Amino acid sequence: MSVNKLLIFGFIIVGVFFVQCSTIEVLPPSYDKVKTTTKKQEFYNFSDQNISIDGARKILFIGDSHIANDVLSDVFRKKLNALSKLNNFITPKYQQNSSLKMRENGFEKMLLKDKELGINLITYKSVDFASVSFEGEIKNPSIFVKFKDKNSTITIKQNQKTFLSLQANNINKWQKITLDTLNGDFELEASGEIYFGGFENDSKTYVDNLGVNGASLAWWYYTNHQLFDMQVDEFDYDVAFISFGTNEAINSHTNIKNYKQNLIKLINILKKNNTKIVLLSPHYSVYYDGSEYVKAPLFDEIKSVLMEVAKSQNVMLYDMNAFMDNMGGKEQMVKSGYSQNDTHLSINGYYKLAKRLYLSVGGMR
Repeated sequence: MSVNKLLIFGFIIVGVFFVQCSTIEVLPPSYDKVKTTTKKQEFYNFSDQNISIDGARKILFIGDSHIANDVLSDVFRKKLNALSKLNNFITPKYQQNSSLKMRENGFEKMLLKDKELGINLITYKSVDFASVSFEGEIKNPSIFVKFKDKNSTITIKQNQKTFLSLQANNINKWQKITLDTLNGDFELEASGEIYFGGFENDSKTYVDNLGVNGASLAWWYYTNHQLFDMQVDEFDYDVAFISFGTNEAINSHTNIKNYKQNLIKLINILKKNNTKIVLLSPHYSVYYDGSEYVKAPLFDEIKSVLMEVAKSQNVMLYDMNAFMDNMGGKEQMVKSGYSQNDTHLSINGYYKLAKRLYLSVGGMR
């Protein structure tokens, strides 16, 4: 073979080699340690305090349906071996309380029109005869009540025996009735028109869930100040997680200025006892427009306000939308079973979020 033919053959071999290599991605030796995507920041601390949730003993979750299902609070409760202290008197549909079981009959759920809301944003009323049973680790419980009729009575039973009977002694005034020496499961029977604003357990370590489906910060306009102040007097939370914004984002008529003012108001109420505040910025919010789910009209504005308030009030913020993006986004989370098509995560998604939130605020694995 001539020299020219050898050179031509050599160039062909080299050319084929480079063509093949051009389709191969050459990876660095440490590729397994290199992140393929940039993770978004989820947790922000604008306060001058560090937070270690494992050292906390009194925690509040308050807000909308992201709180109401009790998943976030349940994870923290189990991690800290805690109970719940202030509870919604009866657990409504779609809301849970893993710390207590409540079975009721004959109560009406009262919301905005009655203006009898406390910090827990729900009040119940018995009109004729109603009963509710409580099961769980209960010690020296207290109930917030308001008699509307002088002939109204409350009967507390334990093991089907009467523990205490109460006749109305004050009309149209909220009272806190403590059932000293009562331990364990009990039943309450109400006769007449009586409002019930919550059930308080005598716990030293507790994680409270005061989430309500559909709740927004506008509900603060409807609180009963007497009940509200009575409940707030008991607050000495170490940390409070606040989740309001999804329902405001969905409602195009939300007054952003009022939303901001009410958020700051709630923060200042909780700060009075040196409670550390963590705002939960909503994950991707959507609503059904009649044919498909679309992005909530005020989602970006609400997120901006939350970040602005976190900075101005020197509190912390956890961005649930960044968590969703880091999980691949809304569509991917739906495919993976971590999100519903609507504005909520799935139960598995909320548990995933709860564990990430717990680690973000200094929790141990």
